[in-house]
Amino acid sequence: MRPSHPLALGSVTPSAKLVRLAPFLALLALPLGCNTGSNADPAPGDPGATAPATSVTDPTSGALASPAPSDTATISFAGEEAPRVIGASQILIAYKGAQLAPPTVTRSREEARRRAEEILAQLKEGKATLEELARSSSDDSSRAADGAMGNFERGAVPPALADAAFALKVGETSGIVESARGFHVVRRSR
Repeated sequence: MRPSHPLALGSVTPSAKLVRLAPFLALLALPLGCNTGSNADPAPGDPGATAPATSVTDPTSGALASPAPSDTATISFAGEEAPRVIGASQILIAYKGAQLAPPTVTRSREEARRRAEEILAQLKEGKATLEELARSSSDDSSRAADGAMGNFERGAVPPALADAAFALKVGETSGIVESARGFHVVRRSR
């Protein structure tokens, strides 16, 4: 008699089929985020990675804050599930050597941080809107859309940016968020 393949389901009862398929069905339930390609931060330990450690600045005190968990699992707050997809706008201030920085960017990391702090202060003081500042100051393609990044899942943007954006309530603006791409100021729109 020929041995059957462990996944052969010929004359097996329906409940036994589920038991055999359970490990594979569990894989289908895993959240999948795209964390590769041009939108990803370098992998930890990547010899070509020169990205600084990511950090989030508390918008009220200006102190470095611990970012929210960076896993892709659903997070619950007081019985509410966090959304899988949100919308946000940003201002990105890149520096020479930052990931995906345009070749025209010549400022140092310190100069970029100071510029991001100035922009955040203008927003807080109501001197300009995020959209105006994105149009005039942002160093990425969202500039053309007044800073709008569109709707995205957590894994579609750098981890520090996702942590900050997903921690915000709709309409809230972050403090300064640092990623391998530079310094971001983010406002959640959805």
